Amino acid sequence: LLEIRPDDSEIQGRSLKEAVLGGTRAEEKEFGVVESAMMNIDKSAILSDGWKLIVNYGQRKRKKPESRELYRYVEDPLERDDRGEDEKEIARRLFRQLGAWQDSCDARLDLVPEEVVVSDEERRALEALGYLRD
Repeated sequence: LLEIRPDDSEIQGRSLKEAVLGGTRAEEKEFGVVESAMMNIDKSAILSDGWKLIVNYGQRKRKKPESRELYRYVEDPLERDDRGEDEKEIARRLFRQLGAWQDSCDARLDLVPEEVVVSDEERRALEALGYLRD
C-alpha cells in the first residue's frame, strides 16, 4: 500500500492487503496469544472462538506446563469458572494450537533475561510503583 519493502523474514502475521483493497481472503480461524514472564512465573494464553486457555508453566524456563485453565471469556470475563474439566477436547485443541504457534516463531517464554540490572533511580521508581519490595 505504501510501497514499503520491509525484510519479510522479520515480520510475523498475514497480509490483509487483499481484503483492504476489496478482494477476498481465505477464511481462517482467528486467535490471539499472550505470553508473560512476570515475577519468575511463566504463563501463556490463547484466545479463540470465545475460549481462553491459560497455560501456567511455573518457574521460568520450564517447558512442561504445571496447570491449565479454560474460560469462556465473554460469559466469564473475571475468569471464575474454570471449564477445563468439562471441556477437555477444547482445552486440548487450544493447547495444540498454542504449541504450534510457539514452535512456528520459536516463542517458548525466553522473554526475560536471568538477571536484570537497574540503576538506583530506576529501582526507586519501580518501588514507588509497587513493582519491587524489600
